[in-house]
Amino acid sequence: MTQKNVIANEVKQSRTPAVLAAQGSPGRGRARGFSLLEVIVAFAVLSLAMGAGMALLSQSLRNVRVAHDHVHAAALAESLLAEAGVGEMRPRVEGGVSGGFEWRLTVTEQPAESDHPMRAHAVTVDVHGADGRTLTLHSLRVTGRGR
Repeated sequence: MTQKNVIANEVKQSRTPAVLAAQGSPGRGRARGFSLLEVIVAFAVLSLAMGAGMALLSQSLRNVRVAHDHVHAAALAESLLAEAGVGEMRPRVEGGVSGGFEWRLTVTEQPAESDHPMRAHAVTVDVHGADGRTLTLHSLRVTGRGR
């Protein structure tokens, strides 16, 4: 055999799967996976990230509930204000419960000159939610003296 054939034969033998497995993969040294410490650190980082995500999701759901309750309280208050202007305007205090909200409607006559043909009534609606929040709307209604 020539020297050229001997070198080619040695290169072929050095690339067999048994020799490559014994030598390890080129560029990676002897490491073939993650160490236990690396896995534990990865799980710790993942746990922290998931915990922060869950806290953010929980706060978002609370904010949605508060906004939902506020919209319903505002709709109830606007409805009560609209109903107060229908019919005779007289001083009064009414209250009740509707949709889980406690409400109070107060109508007071505002002072005016005795011979003035118009009267003003202040209308206030307070809506109290179960969470302790209160929504208050005020309005001023002007009516004729006979109404």
